[in-house]
Amino acid sequence: MANLPMPPYDELSRHIKYDPYTGVGVWLVSRQGTRAGKVAGGCWHGYCYIKYNQKKYLAHRLFWYLQTKEDPKCLTVDHIDQNKTNNKFCNLRLATRAQQQHNTFVGKNSTTGTRGVYWRESRQRYEANIEFQGKKFFLGSFKTIGKAIAARQARELELYGQFSPLHQLNNDQRLILDNHNQHLSLLRHPSF
Repeated sequence: MANLPMPPYDELSRHIKYDPYTGVGVWLVSRQGTRAGKVAGGCWHGYCYIKYNQKKYLAHRLFWYLQTKEDPKCLTVDHIDQNKTNNKFCNLRLATRAQQQHNTFVGKNSTTGTRGVYWRESRQRYEANIEFQGKKFFLGSFKTIGKAIAARQARELELYGQFSPLHQLNNDQRLILDNHNQHLSLLRHPSF
């Protein structure tokens, strides 16, 4: 869906009240098919939408605009926790399309359960790679999946920064290797 230009702020803010703590918008005035006090919009196919002045807007874009008075224009409004229906303001941030693509978890077709880590049958080893700014980087070949994952995660944090899904993993927990680089475990670290 193309990013629609935002309606005039003063007009929109007279019709919808956004609660940044709950992530919900409510109609302030009765409109065609809705009553004042009702939740604005609904969710379809993973995202929440609001129909306003005969146009269908992504709710999180309208909410960003209502909260900041800034039209996101060509930028995306990224859901930090990747839950597309969690429109709390603390879960929204502006991002380029490339940055937003970094903030994704492993795909359904992954055989290892980790993005960029795969089993190379011909070598009987795990291999890791990462893509950044249209370039693919080979990170190495490893005897254990733990070492391949650690290499991928270290490079991901370095390249993707705050847009790495590792920043949100289990409430600021990180996957780490034990002292023998064999087993993954979760660690809560105050610097994350």
